[in-house]
Amino acid sequence: MHRSEVFFVGNVSAGASGGYPGDAAFDSFVRVQCIPAYQSYTGRDFESDTIYDVHFLNPTTEGWTKGDHTIDCFVVRADGAAFKGSIKAAH
Repeated sequence: MHRSEVFFVGNVSAGASGGYPGDAAFDSFVRVQCIPAYQSYTGRDFESDTIYDVHFLNPTTEGWTKGDHTIDCFVVRADGAAFKGSIKAAH
């Protein structure tokens, strides 16, 4: 049993300034990268799915300055319950 499953890991671009992107950039990354990856990974439509939700871990400001530009996207049950096995769709 587990409470989450990573389905996508990607790098956020530093942008023109090279500084820490902030919440708006991370939210945009999730919409553009993680949501389509969720749908591909699970075979489920994110907009209508009431069982699962997408969460993500973004770099800290300290991690960013040390070169960590990675966002890990993972799925959880919307009700917080644990689940068995993978939710990866059979391809």
